[in-house]
Amino acid sequence: VGQDRTNMESECIGRHGLGFRNHRGDMLVSWASVEGMVIANTLFDKTYDKKWSHRRAFGQRQLDYGCLDLRARSWIKDAEAPNIIGVGLDHRTLKLVIELP
Repeated sequence: VGQDRTNMESECIGRHGLGFRNHRGDMLVSWASVEGMVIANTLFDKTYDKKWSHRRAFGQRQLDYGCLDLRARSWIKDAEAPNIIGVGLDHRTLKLVIELP
């Protein structure tokens, strides 16, 4: 979803996206905003290596997202894309740490 933020999106997206948003990113952010969701892996400041989740010939990008109900935003304690479980050739797992009240 990139690093762009507008007032409309301030609730559903954090300040730590990766790269630039394309048309599909616009659609995801619009959906999250309308449905009252938060895109969890944009909330935390991570190193580049912990942000990207998809590899292509031209580089890495943040392509996989964890979305939760906006009311649960305070439950989200961490989100990253660690390289600890092999799930295929081009994707990495997304790890969300959630603390239930």
